[in-house]
Amino acid sequence: MYAVIANGGKQYRVQKGDTVQFDYDELLDLRAEKKFEVMAVGAGAKIKLGQPLVSGATVKAEVVAVEKGPKIEILRHKRRKQFKRNVGFRALHTRMLITEVNDGSSADSLSAKEKEEVLRRVGFALINELKAEESAEKKAVKAEKSKAKRAKIAAAPKPTAKKAKTTKKKKTTAKKAAARKKAASKKKATAKKKVATKKKTAKEPAAKKKVSKK
Repeated sequence: MYAVIANGGKQYRVQKGDTVQFDYDELLDLRAEKKFEVMAVGAGAKIKLGQPLVSGATVKAEVVAVEKGPKIEILRHKRRKQFKRNVGFRALHTRMLITEVNDGSSADSLSAKEKEEVLRRVGFALINELKAEESAEKKAVKAEKSKAKRAKIAAAPKPTAKKAKTTKKKKTTAKKAAARKKAASKKKATAKKKVATKKKTAKEPAAKKKVSKK
């Protein structure tokens, strides 16, 4: 049994067990399921055509992987301007496995064994799944390590001696500053005294010399 479905403005002919590459959808995670509306269903020579959809017919698909498409090169060139730019681009796509095709009266679905065989046949899907599992394990290990570090920091005794040293240092610095201020004030007082004594000596008249009579 096969069916014709529409997605992203494109039509796809699918059947049970196919892996189809659709346009990338951010809302779909790995192992997410999606239902598609059917435009036509057929089995052998019998065909049902919808106007535009077949009533009761559905197609179920499961996200198997997210992959990159072929590289598209974009070349920009302007003649006589010495301008040339080449850019590469690879669009993302979602690879989906068709698990069930239902024509409204009967359903053709994949069994668990058939699903495993298809996933083994399609190697990139298993690789992507393993990568996702490894990344999740790494994240869990990092979270556990960070929790252990926080617990050690919380359980460690608080450094009281360092605080005492800092208080002592503060006291010594305050004492030094006070001593410097005292020394500066003493220097100022001595300088003022010297200036005052110099002024007094300048104001006093010189003593008259006694003339000796012969």
